[in-house]
Amino acid sequence: MEQYRLISEAFGMTKWVQLREQYSLGCLFNMQMHISQDSAQARLLGQLESDMLMNGKQVELRQTLIAQNDDTVTVSFQSDCGVSCELKYTLDGNAGIISQSLSVENDSADALDVRRLQTRFAFASGEYERYLQTSNWCYEGDGGWERLHPGGLHLCSEGGRTTQGNTPFLALRQIEAGRGIAFHILPMGDWEICVRSSSVGIGPQGDSIVSLSLGHVSERVSIKVETGQRLELPQVLIQSLPYGMLHLAAPRLHHYLNKRMSKSGNREFPVVYNTWMDCFDDLNQARLLERLKIAKDLGCEVFCVDAGWFGREGSWSDCVGDWRERVTLALEGGLSGFADEVRKSGLRFGLWMEPERVTNCAPIYQAHPEWFAQGSKGFYPMLWMQEVYDYLKDEVLCVIDRYDVGWLKLDFNQELGEDPRGSGHMRYYQCLYRMIDELRQSRVDVIFENCASGGLRSDINTMSHFDVSFSSDNANPWDGLSTFQQMSIRTNPNRVYRWLALQKGADIPAYDRSISTVEHTIVTPASPGPGFSECETIDAEFACRLLVQSPLGLTGDIATLDLSTRDCIRTHIFFYRQWRGLLANAALLMDAEPARLGNRKGWHVHQFFEEACRKSLIFVFRLNHTCETKWVKVSGVEPSSHYRVSLFGDENAEVLTGAGLLESGVTIRLARRNSCTIVIIEQV
Repeated sequence: MEQYRLISEAFGMTKWVQLREQYSLGCLFNMQMHISQDSAQARLLGQLESDMLMNGKQVELRQTLIAQNDDTVTVSFQSDCGVSCELKYTLDGNAGIISQSLSVENDSADALDVRRLQTRFAFASGEYERYLQTSNWCYEGDGGWERLHPGGLHLCSEGGRTTQGNTPFLALRQIEAGRGIAFHILPMGDWEICVRSSSVGIGPQGDSIVSLSLGHVSERVSIKVETGQRLELPQVLIQSLPYGMLHLAAPRLHHYLNKRMSKSGNREFPVVYNTWMDCFDDLNQARLLERLKIAKDLGCEVFCVDAGWFGREGSWSDCVGDWRERVTLALEGGLSGFADEVRKSGLRFGLWMEPERVTNCAPIYQAHPEWFAQGSKGFYPMLWMQEVYDYLKDEVLCVIDRYDVGWLKLDFNQELGEDPRGSGHMRYYQCLYRMIDELRQSRVDVIFENCASGGLRSDINTMSHFDVSFSSDNANPWDGLSTFQQMSIRTNPNRVYRWLALQKGADIPAYDRSISTVEHTIVTPASPGPGFSECETIDAEFACRLLVQSPLGLTGDIATLDLSTRDCIRTHIFFYRQWRGLLANAALLMDAEPARLGNRKGWHVHQFFEEACRKSLIFVFRLNHTCETKWVKVSGVEPSSHYRVSLFGDENAEVLTGAGLLESGVTIRLARRNSCTIVIIEQV
């Protein structure tokens, strides 16, 4: 019998076994799959779940061929009416990741109606745990391990936003075997993941298995594939989990994404000051000029004017789609002049825009209402119409060129309604991603930020088309730590952009001193953190060290900060600018699974390291924990090399061997709760 195998020395074997006239997965990275010769169980053995119609009749697929070429196995399916499917698995053995692609081709004389086409995995009987993430505004991507319920589960995106409701990610691990698999959908619009407990039939065994299907959404979908056309379904990454642990698998995902999913290289991102949490849409030129001076002094490299600069009357939210500069309020027609002042100061000018939302007051809607579909807070453009696509792309380019924009923040503050084309928003996202790619190619010096109302569109696919993605409108630093960790097990942390939001607090008596002694405080937004209407105190150094691990922005009323706080921020911005080259290409290894949102306990260790093992940074955080010391394991060093080891802010250093670091690690002492130190390791 011919064998088809993909073998990773570090992560095990993926094997196909022959059952009667077709092949099925026998194991996936050494994780046992369900195999049966019982013909009654054919419903569990196929690798596809399909619902396709032609001329009102069901299209039946049968497996016709399986072939292997090096690290790729291709399974082909054929119908009697000229429709064929191709399911391809490509292994990266070093990363322990299989990229799965699925396509359908119509070579018949009639149109094909695709209602469902997903891949299916049948896992062997056993006890399983699952890891999923719920995701809502200001609480994006919160998840953890729980026992898989016998009733199964159904995950999906909501409102045409790829990480609203849930994230396109699921991990399963077999408890008794200590093995696990993570699935990452790279969505093209709406998606779904279904897990079911499936009976293996009648008989003395009385057993059940876990059946998983995933891919593009199937509810209310009817995608037309015309004669001679080929439809590509969303790619899926299948990742092996060492010992069933997500945080141990994350660094290999990061290296994989650095190499394969970056469309413009891993850029080093400038430090941004954004006006939003300082003045929201109340844009006063004198106030902005004062903040510009301070932002430059702190080390910012971009000054970004957020929403409120456009439209004629009403709030900024009522004016989206009207990208004429506001002349009676805001900067009163002086935006170009202010942008010149920003550039004269040595900073790049940034601007906010929401091209995917239009209100009925916008001139373009009044001229062409037929170009737009109903959304939850207005309308969105039918980008699959060429004239609409051309208009919107030109409008974005006009804004960039009119104000010489160096950083463009693209927001998305509504849900999409029902897809008029019935494609589960696939056609919309195909056009949107193509537009973003073309914009980046034509304006290579501009950094395009994916805001999407915080992080509600922060999947691997969307993030690969933008330069950087804003993680959440929740600017609470403790929540931000959890969100960053949760995003790091399913995306690339070097694309996650966050805000440091600080301003002056009250002068309050200190608990352990005379009441005549007051202590100046710094405040940050309290959870859920979209502004300072609710705030809490924080140590400025701790806040800075929470944020300098990834692309960094400042917001809030920085003019209220005292000189010592400004010195602290300036020092940490300089540190970020010094080390952002490493951070742009590094992988992140955490010492434990991500923290749940709201959990402020324990120690957290984040090590960022290169594949070449020359440099690394280790951030060690003590939150609410009674112990003052922490032993930290070190990775990402060569045993035979020597390394200079120091602490940020401490001139003392020692030279140690890589072997010594791997064996003994480093011991950190932090006397205060909610504090952090940074270990710097450099090859000598």
